[in-house]
Amino acid sequence: MNENFMALFYYLPILLLLMANNAFGEALIPCCFSPRTGFYRDGYCQTDEQDTALHT
Repeated sequence: MNENFMALFYYLPILLLLMANNAFGEALIPCCFSPRTGFYRDGYCQTDEQDTALHT
């Protein structure tokens, strides 16, 4: 695959977040990339039977 396409695929969610606003009209600030959040630390809210809490 083209390197430019892969870069766009990787950075597009970040760019969309930077262009979005919160309820106060202020820019959103990404906060889950380092470290990534989520049960699997992949930035998504995915779990399995090992997750004994109610995260999803």
